Amino acid sequence: MNLPFKKRKPVKSVIDKTRILDTNSPFMIKETYKSLRTNLMFALQNNHEGGKVIVFSSAIPSEGKTTVCLNTAITFAQTGAKVLIVDSDLRIPKLHKYLGVDGKRGFSNVLGGFLEWKDVVSHIEDYNIDCIAGGHIPPNPAELLSSKTTTNVISELKQNYDYIFIDTPPVSIVTDAIAIASLASGVVLVTRENYTPHTAIKDVLNSFQFANIKLLGMINNCSMLSEFSYKNPYGSKHRLIKYRSSYYSKYSSYYGNYYAYGAKSLEDNKE
Repeated sequence: MNLPFKKRKPVKSVIDKTRILDTNSPFMIKETYKSLRTNLMFALQNNHEGGKVIVFSSAIPSEGKTTVCLNTAITFAQTGAKVLIVDSDLRIPKLHKYLGVDGKRGFSNVLGGFLEWKDVVSHIEDYNIDCIAGGHIPPNPAELLSSKTTTNVISELKQNYDYIFIDTPPVSIVTDAIAIASLASGVVLVTRENYTPHTAIKDVLNSFQFANIKLLGMINNCSMLSEFSYKNPYGSKHRLIKYRSSYYSKYSSYYGNYYAYGAKSLEDNKE
């Protein structure tokens, strides 16, 4: 059986807004995100330096990290916290499509020095969160995210928000996520049941450890189980949240095609 993101002709990305949390979402889904919220709050309770910056990333494309990041941000906003979600995928930004905001002015424009961050913030009344879209696609996203400007912008955001959630590209594809994660309070790694290769997860965890990035936990998407704990290479336990396939990722293969990423079969990736 081959993984569904082998090289193909690019297809149009499909955005399924029904996966965003609302009053009609299944009770179990909402409670699982509340459990994730509680776990993250405990993991960050010793962080007292302004707002908490939480990066969401994945090992490979199409694991559902953008949806999980957005739903987690919505769940935190439900507590009354001041929440901002930032699209730092400057190669294939998609957060603006979920939230219906202008995607042409965003994070890349701020990092490039063309606009101030306050000029590109959109407030989403339905979810009571603020959003910064990806903006124009730049020729040098990795360099922008590694710049001093990014450090300064994140520092300012921390003084204005309780929680900043940052959506990033897959770690094993480009270096962008590592660059922005070095400025974060911690990283949440999103995987996908029967899809993410074990070797890819190990490589990402090693990258985090090498860069001294704090791993807050892992979320296993598209699972039929409830939840369990695992032990990571750092030696401490982290909660691994799983939720049912009613939120099964319907991402297209466009992301994988863009980065020309190939993969082995599931059998080849078994431990």
